[in-house]
Amino acid sequence: MAEEILSKGELTHQAILQAAYELFLEKGYAATSVREIAERTGLALGGIYNHFPNKEAIFSELIIERHPFHQILPLLQNALGETVEEFVRNSARSMVTELGQRPDFIKFLFVELVEFNGRDLPKMIEAIYPRSFRWSNASRTAGANCGRSHPSFCSGPSWVCSCPST
Repeated sequence: MAEEILSKGELTHQAILQAAYELFLEKGYAATSVREIAERTGLALGGIYNHFPNKEAIFSELIIERHPFHQILPLLQNALGETVEEFVRNSARSMVTELGQRPDFIKFLFVELVEFNGRDLPKMIEAIYPRSFRWSNASRTAGANCGRSHPSFCSGPSWVCSCPST
């Protein structure tokens, strides 16, 4: 698979996000200035404003872009389990493992909860809900249990598998 080639503007945009993310984790949102983000990125202050109208816009984009949902949904989609209990146990194990590898996001989420009182949580849900709803709805409405391990062509775990009985 070919790597996506980013334009100079896109690279700068990503560098701003990375610098802001690091600073928000180190200092918190309120203690981080746009000037510090510019300095860490190696840009003039005006360069930041070519990409973002304000510091809040940077934070809002980060909270959605860095959400572990992007890694967790595929884990849930591929979770195995012959029973609901087995599926839930395997799903939970996968999520805990993945989140254990992302302590930075948990810390970042606390910045959102403490400094913004969860203001961006509805935006996060709005961004992730359509993808999660498609999976959960397919799993919930799929046909009868086929009794097999979760084949790749099924729309959900085997206990809600819609593959034809054999």
